[in-house]
Amino acid sequence: MDYNHVTLAGRIGGAPKTTPQVIDPKTGEIKKQSRTSFSLIVNKPWAKRGDKNDHDTFTCVIFGPGGEKVAQYLTVGKTVLVEGRLSKYDAGATTPDGKKQHGALINVGPYGVHFGPDSQKLRTPQQVAQNNTATDAVLNALCAKLGLNKEEILAAANASKAAQPASASQSTPAAGPEVDLPFGSGEGIEG
Repeated sequence: MDYNHVTLAGRIGGAPKTTPQVIDPKTGEIKKQSRTSFSLIVNKPWAKRGDKNDHDTFTCVIFGPGGEKVAQYLTVGKTVLVEGRLSKYDAGATTPDGKKQHGALINVGPYGVHFGPDSQKLRTPQQVAQNNTATDAVLNALCAKLGLNKEEILAAANASKAAQPASASQSTPAAGPEVDLPFGSGEGIEG
């Protein structure tokens, strides 16, 4: 039985590069699919941080229009898990003794990229401010829809946090009323 499956989790090491597809002008057929490539940095857990070899860098490739869509979310430092297969290719060079040199890459399908949580320390102050502004806008919309006062809710939440013992604050809060969010349900959004 043959099996070629690779799963890696790490951080995006560089901006993705997309090569557009090539279409035959006479027939309209696709001669070459678009190709999106990016580097994935995977830390070695046993290595000392800051050492020259404390991580491995892998080249990942996604063929077709799915790669172009995924590329817009692949920013440097973003945590991702990729699933694909290991592919060997001719590097186009030869060794001094005349042997062909080969390279390896991870051939990832368009659904083989899963986004992980971003680290707060990797975000710029502008990104944090944008996130806070967006969160505030959602809270304002929810309060307006339900007829609630945002300041009273925040004051009550802070007061109950201060009054509760540590074990009580870990319990699951009661579910509130179901509300339609102003930007949709969020289904199908990753990352």
